[in-house]
This record gives sequence, C-alpha cells and structure tokens, in this order.
Amino acid sequence: MINIESLVIAALGIGLGLLLAAVACAIVLRSRRSTAAPLEGAAITIDLIADRVRASGKLVGLEVCAKEIATATKGWKWLPPL
Repeated sequence: MINIESLVIAALGIGLGLLLAAVACAIVLRSRRSTAAPLEGAAITIDLIADRVRASGKLVGLEVCAKEIATATKGWKWLPPL
C-alpha cells in the first residue's frame, strides 16, 4: 500500500521539477531575445561597413588605373606620352 507521505514527496518532486523546467525555459527564451536584437542591428552595421569598404576599394582601383594611364610610356606612336 502507498503511504500518504510518499505521495506528498512525489507531488512535491514533480512540482519542483516543473517549476525548475519553467524557470530554465524562461531563461533560455530571455537570452535568445536579448541576443537577437543586437544581431539585427549588427547585420545593418555590417552591411553599411561593407558598402563603405567597397566604395573605398573602387576609388583606390580608379586611382591606380588613372596613375597607370598617366605614367604610361607605351602608347600609340602618334600620341605623345603625357
């Protein structure tokens, strides 16, 4: 036969287990929410940085091409070097 004390201990164990599981779920959900918000902003920041770096790279590439054109010694025979 089952004791009342055993039932009370089992009920308290199940209740405590459910309470701990609920607290663990709340902590996990809260940590996911707190890390999700900065990542969305970080994605926008990364895109902006990539656009700036791309624009700077294009500018440097154009400067190098212009320098190569300006300092070129070979060319058409009828066009004097600059």
